[in-house]
Amino acid sequence: MRGIGNDLVREARRRAGLTREDLAAFAGTTVGAIAELEAGRDSPSFDGVIRYLRLMHLDLDLMLVDRDEQDWAQTLPLLSLTPGQRFERHERWVASVLRIQNAASLAEPLQPLPTQDLLTALAASGAPFILIDGYASVLHGSPFMSLGLDLAVPSDSRIAGSLTETLAERSWCDRVHLRPDAFPECRQDAQMMEIAGLTVSVAALADVIRMKQIANGPLDQRVLPTLREILASRNPRNRTEG
Repeated sequence: MRGIGNDLVREARRRAGLTREDLAAFAGTTVGAIAELEAGRDSPSFDGVIRYLRLMHLDLDLMLVDRDEQDWAQTLPLLSLTPGQRFERHERWVASVLRIQNAASLAEPLQPLPTQDLLTALAASGAPFILIDGYASVLHGSPFMSLGLDLAVPSDSRIAGSLTETLAERSWCDRVHLRPDAFPECRQDAQMMEIAGLTVSVAALADVIRMKQIANGPLDQRVLPTLREILASRNPRNRTEG
């Protein structure tokens, strides 16, 4: 279970609130062995993963579902693109879809979020943030559209105030959601990605999946199988051929 198994053990340890030292003591092994496992340099068996989970008073619930071949067919071309290219494609797609939708509707037009301008302004504020949820999924290769921006931010009131002020100045508060609760759990494994001429911090795919599993809304359930497939495809041993 290399890849997925390693991620499961790491996430279980976090959820249980344990340090690597704690888990090593429970498992009768070394801290170095736990570090090697979580880094993906050691491949645990399925039984080994279950053993680690039960040491932390957790269990694994598995369910077999049919792959949506259409979703995966749309995803595959995106995996060969850079995060920046995925971002640009997504923004063009959103603008096109909303243009068609607005032309056919009598309701007030919904404008595309000026994401590039928004990220530039947020970066200029100097306040740390991590892209999570929909846009993080897009940057990792998801083919699903996102119309809002979710950011994990520190709980520091001054930082939150600075970000909120930046958003309010541009009337973006209703389309951008700040998540102080998500920052601690995303910070360690967040990845730096180049998009729109900026270097931004993006939640690791495993963390995006975990947050969507917790939220478990209809849209989360719709995108989760594809995100799991993307994560598995990053390791050839976990790849499922179509």
